[in-house]
Amino acid sequence: MAWVNYRETVERFNHIDAELIRFTTHAQGEETMVELTVRFYPWWEHPLYVAAIERGKPWGFSDDQKDVREVTVRAIRPQEVQFLPVRYVTDFEFTQDDPLLWKRSQFSLFINGPLDRELLLEGLLREGTHATRQFLSGYLLAPPPQPAPYALALPIRFYEPALRILAQLEVPAFCPYPPTYSPPLVAFYFGGGHILAEDFEVDVPDFIHKPEWFQPTT
Repeated sequence: MAWVNYRETVERFNHIDAELIRFTTHAQGEETMVELTVRFYPWWEHPLYVAAIERGKPWGFSDDQKDVREVTVRAIRPQEVQFLPVRYVTDFEFTQDDPLLWKRSQFSLFINGPLDRELLLEGLLREGTHATRQFLSGYLLAPPPQPAPYALALPIRFYEPALRILAQLEVPAFCPYPPTYSPPLVAFYFGGGHILAEDFEVDVPDFIHKPEWFQPTT
């Protein structure tokens, strides 16, 4: 077993089809740790499977491959935890660009002239910010528009795109306290809920891949 940063496992473990073994919280010194342990076999890493895919050849596995091992994900300084008891965990997903994270940090933007908020919303959607219309509408279309000057509260994620679009629309805007960027949290989704934390590490075992387990289908 070896603990590594989650970034070293993103390409290896995403669609895992695992069995959930345990979900625990415990104290480590003055910090709280949250751990999720699942059990699976990464058949997609079997050398014969990799070679078959590279050559475009058939592939398959016997039903008796036994090297199913436990993998544990540990949240470092967790900020938010939502867990729903499930038997299986199909996917792992780590991201630092997610609406759950955007909502945790905002800035105030003062609008000093007439603004069609729909145009600002459309501009943010075109900027490729990964936001949905529904998400942005909660910030830009409610409450109803009012005469300038007034303040808009937006997630820090949209600070530079919003200023850029307002300049294109020739709408005078002012941010009295430009946001300071701190290291973003990481969101971890695992099917049965999510964890927001400063970082994650993963305990990765040494998997065994026996040749006889690889049995291509005809």
